Amino acid sequence: EILVRLKMEDIAALQAQAVEAGENVRIMKEANKATPGTHSKEDIDAAVQKLLIIKKQLPAAPAAPKEEKKKAAAPAEPEGEKEEFLIDGKPVFDDEGKRITGKSAYKKYQKDKEKAAKKAANPNIQAQQQQAAAAESSDTPAGPVSYTKDEPKQMFGDLVMVQSNQATGRTFLHVSQLNAEHAGQDVWIRTRVHTTRAKGSNCFLVMRSGGFTVQGTLFKSEETSKDIIKFAGSLSKETIIDVKGKVVKADVKSCTQGDVELAIQRLYVISRADVGLPLQIDDASRSEAEIVESERKHAAGEMDGAYVRVGTDTRLDNRIID
Repeated sequence: EILVRLKMEDIAALQAQAVEAGENVRIMKEANKATPGTHSKEDIDAAVQKLLIIKKQLPAAPAAPKEEKKKAAAPAEPEGEKEEFLIDGKPVFDDEGKRITGKSAYKKYQKDKEKAAKKAANPNIQAQQQQAAAAESSDTPAGPVSYTKDEPKQMFGDLVMVQSNQATGRTFLHVSQLNAEHAGQDVWIRTRVHTTRAKGSNCFLVMRSGGFTVQGTLFKSEETSKDIIKFAGSLSKETIIDVKGKVVKADVKSCTQGDVELAIQRLYVISRADVGLPLQIDDASRSEAEIVESERKHAAGEMDGAYVRVGTDTRLDNRIID
C-alpha cells in the first residue's frame, strides 16, 4: 500500500539515493584494494546495509509480458530414399577406395584423373620433377654428413663427430695465409663463424681464426642452392666450420684479409656454439676508451645504444671464448 501511494518524485529520489549509496560502496571497496585497511569491514558492511534498505523501498519493476510458446513445428515428412549411384549396376570407388555417391562427384573424379594423366605424360614436367628430386637428394642433408675421403653429395650440413681416427685427404690453410696470391684456387679452411648476414638470395659470413678474419660469400645460382644460403645464415656465432671455396680478389675493409674473399662452395659444421654465449668477441675486443666514447654518443643521441662492457669476472670465467 505504501508503494502505491508513493509519488513519482519520491521514486526518483529513492533511485538517486540508491545510485549514490551503490557508488559509495564501490569507492570504499576499490580504496581497500589499492590500500588495504583504508575502510574497516564494519564501515563497508554498514554502507552495503544502507544500500539494501533503500532498494527495498523501491517498487519492483513490472514483469515482462510472457511470450506465447511457439508451437512445435511438425516434423518434416521423410523424403524418399535417394537412388543409389551405380555404373553398370556396380558401385564406383575413387583411387583412395572411397565410394562415389553421385554423378557430379563422378564427373569431377574423371576430370581430375585426365589432368593427372596429361601431367604425367608431359616430358617437360617429368624432367622438372626429376631435377628437383635429384637436387633435393644430393644437396639437402637428411642427417649428419660423413666426410672421410671422397667428397659427399651433400654440399652442406653437420658433419658426424670428428674422432681423428682416419685421414680425410684434405689440406687446410689458415685464414692468415689467404691473400691475392691464392686467387682462383680452391682451398679448405677450418674456422669460426664471427658474423653472418643473410638477405634474400645471398649471404655474407665473416670467418675468424685467431685474430685473422676473412669474408665468405654465397649467391644463389645453379651451383649454390637456396638451402645452403639459409643454412649459412642460421649459424650461431663461434660455431666451428669447415669451408671449401674459391679465393677471389676483393676489397674488404672490415676483415684482416682485405684483398680477398672466399666464394663458398661447401660448408660443414664441426661443432655448433650455443646461441646465448656469455660474451661476444666483438664486445671483449673493444678498449675502455671506445666504450666510454660510445656511452657519450648514446647520451647525446648520436648512437642507438652504447657498446657492452665485458666485466673481468666474465672474461676470466670464459677464457675459452676470450
